[in-house]
Amino acid sequence: GYCISFGYCSDTGLFAFDSVDYYINISMLFVGYLECLSVGWIYMAKEQAQRIGWRAWCCAFGSMLMSSLIAPRLGLGIGYFSEHEEIGTRLGLAIQPVLFLGGIILSSGHARRHRQEQGIKDSSIFYDLLLFNVESLRTDCNK
Repeated sequence: GYCISFGYCSDTGLFAFDSVDYYINISMLFVGYLECLSVGWIYMAKEQAQRIGWRAWCCAFGSMLMSSLIAPRLGLGIGYFSEHEEIGTRLGLAIQPVLFLGGIILSSGHARRHRQEQGIKDSSIFYDLLLFNVESLRTDCNK
């Protein structure tokens, strides 16, 4: 530890520390995003897909990915090239729920058809679409 931190004591140490701090923060944001993705969508995905159908699961998962990746990029891109940055921020914040809700409504239609074909009538479609994985993880952790 001493030899590694010795480089930060030189004249360029603050620059090196700032560079390392920046890249660690960026990577930790990415790791946090992947953890939320895996807990919220990947955990027990097979069981969820059996309840709502693979087409509905893929549509819901895709709408979540698109809304969380495209809306901020679009908003930040428009804000970067505009004189008024708040326009891009507002546009990104407006597009995100529209993309997500549109995908959820589309996937609920697929899930409703799958349930009619399978004869499943035991629970809510929106619960199975949005909360089944997280509630299953919470139940498994509390055992």
